[in-house]
Amino acid sequence: MQNTIMSSNIDKNFDCYLSLNLEKYAGKWIAILDDQVIASGNEFKDVFARAKKEYPNKKPLFDRVSEATHHFLK
Repeated sequence: MQNTIMSSNIDKNFDCYLSLNLEKYAGKWIAILDDQVIASGNEFKDVFARAKKEYPNKKPLFDRVSEATHHFLK
């Protein structure tokens, strides 16, 4: 059952990633959790550390936002 819950959270975070306007994060690393960006920055290690410090038992989605403009279709 835990794998199902984890999969559901990953799907929810990814759906959020696709729906957010991330222009202001272009070229930066972000962490998404519960429908919001919870940390951002130039260095992955810093974003990871902040996200894990604030949400130690959660599994955020991490990604580097492209500097190019992308439009996702659902």
